[in-house]
Amino acid sequence: RLDRVRHVENGLTWSGGLTLGKDSQRRNLEMHHNIFSQDQTTVIDSSVEAPYAEDTRRFGQLWLDSDLDFRQDGQTALHQGPSIEVRIVPDVSMQVEVIDGRVVLRPAAQNDVPLGPFAWKTIIGSALPSDSLPKSELVLPPIKPRVMECLPGYEVVRLPLTRREMPISLAWGPEGELFVGSLKGNVLRLRDTDGDGLEDKFEVISDNLPTPYGLQVTESGQVDALAKFALLRLSPSKVGSPIWDTEVIADGWGYTADYHDWAVGLERDSRGNYSIVLPCQQDERSEAAAKWRGHALKLIPSLQSESPRSYRVESFASGLRFPMGLVQTPEGDLFATDNQGNYNPFNELNHLRPGKRYGFINKLENKDGFSPPFESPAINLPHPWSRSVNGICLLNTPGKLKAEGVSRHFGPFEGHLVGSEMNGRSLIRMSLQLVNGNYQGAAYNFSLPGLDSYETFEGPIVCEVSPAGDIYVGNLHDSGWGGGQNTGSIVRVRPTGKLPLGIAEVRATATGFQVDFTGPVDSKLALDPNQYQIRSYRRISTPAYGGDDQDEQPESIQSLQPTPDGTSIRIELDSLRAGFVYEINIGPIGDEAGKLFPAQAHYTMRSVPRN
Repeated sequence: RLDRVRHVENGLTWSGGLTLGKDSQRRNLEMHHNIFSQDQTTVIDSSVEAPYAEDTRRFGQLWLDSDLDFRQDGQTALHQGPSIEVRIVPDVSMQVEVIDGRVVLRPAAQNDVPLGPFAWKTIIGSALPSDSLPKSELVLPPIKPRVMECLPGYEVVRLPLTRREMPISLAWGPEGELFVGSLKGNVLRLRDTDGDGLEDKFEVISDNLPTPYGLQVTESGQVDALAKFALLRLSPSKVGSPIWDTEVIADGWGYTADYHDWAVGLERDSRGNYSIVLPCQQDERSEAAAKWRGHALKLIPSLQSESPRSYRVESFASGLRFPMGLVQTPEGDLFATDNQGNYNPFNELNHLRPGKRYGFINKLENKDGFSPPFESPAINLPHPWSRSVNGICLLNTPGKLKAEGVSRHFGPFEGHLVGSEMNGRSLIRMSLQLVNGNYQGAAYNFSLPGLDSYETFEGPIVCEVSPAGDIYVGNLHDSGWGGGQNTGSIVRVRPTGKLPLGIAEVRATATGFQVDFTGPVDSKLALDPNQYQIRSYRRISTPAYGGDDQDEQPESIQSLQPTPDGTSIRIELDSLRAGFVYEINIGPIGDEAGKLFPAQAHYTMRSVPRN
């Protein structure tokens, strides 16, 4: 068990524990290590609480497992290789014995009480010279911000930051400073060093964390980072190191070295609970390594008497494939994106509710007779229109702006969601509608589609709204998904207040749809049925990857009823089909036949609204 890590001069210290036995015989032993390295020698001071067996009233022994082959060398154990020497030196109260190349530690006299914990030194010496690299005289030119014209109605600026980090999580501290988690394992604090309002420098505060896909900053300024194996709390170093101290505050879910075994999310509710989501299990592994894969988990503050961790973990929903985004509304509703693939013929936005099961089946679950009721997605995002919607954020006016009297900072998009479309290098917008007790809704292009005619995002993977009301988008171009060079960037998206004329929101009615626009459309053109193309279709969930459109049909328009101000139109159809996706395309009905953006919507009709 890993509990805490602290960086110190020339090394680090870490503490944790060993768990021995089962059930009533279970015993936790505290463990501490101090690691120091200088030149060609590393020394590890280790101690483990002495294991004591109540039934025999004897102290146990500790085997030091290693791939190295040791031999007895006086009172020590020694391994000698062509370029490395490792020596195990026991404390004075201990003795060391080598059995078949393995090292065993036990009290110097078996029946005597040890003077303290089992303690020993590991001394590692290398015959290889230390790296001695020449100091670089290369002076790189300053990185400049880059303005991009890829999102109408918004000022889009790529921050002047080095491209070596790959942002996958974003969070702001109480003083407004931005923290970033990187796919390369770092947690970073960003600075604006020249006062121009754009962050331009990374400072590493933690390193070597596997996939920190979630960040939150506490009121006291600590950073909670969600790595694949645990939730970690980072606190400013107590010994002056630039690398912050690390404490494990929640764990217990299964994982392996598989690249996809990350943990995502870290949304915090009003009671201080965290929510996270875990991707699925679709390979051969143990039940322990598969624990809670594909589940949504609640991390609940615990008393020390209940758990050695600060949070206890509970599963509250399951059946997720590769959820990559999680967001919580002010009302407490949780929504997660999920990626298209086996059992998921669409990319999805799911409304996560306690006790619900979504559509994916883990390999260990896939047995004859396993057929639980599945909850359908709130929004089906058609593939390949969207290829991988990942991190999401809520367009909600921040508290700081509300205190200044701003009520709808995002205008007609207030309350909508924005999704990060990595493969398409774009942003997707989604609106939700509560119908017959369930959420359903529509998806639209938020940024311009297409990649060749203008500069756009590098590959959105995460997005968040800043305390100032800007949308920050973390991007990456990795060697796995995208065949890139493992680069990344952060883009700031700021509303200008001048949206182009286009579809603001589509809502279902009992007989069709109501389409709201960002401004008035041409009343004459809006009444022309030829300006509208609507089709409906569905896809069937199967164990195969993806799925084709099924039961497709064009929809016939019965009537068009615009509002007097020209900002909405009611579309009446012959009939509506529950469980189908409706693709709505609208022609150039703006002033002087101006084109709309967006001009297309994809509405998921989970159920038809009642009159």
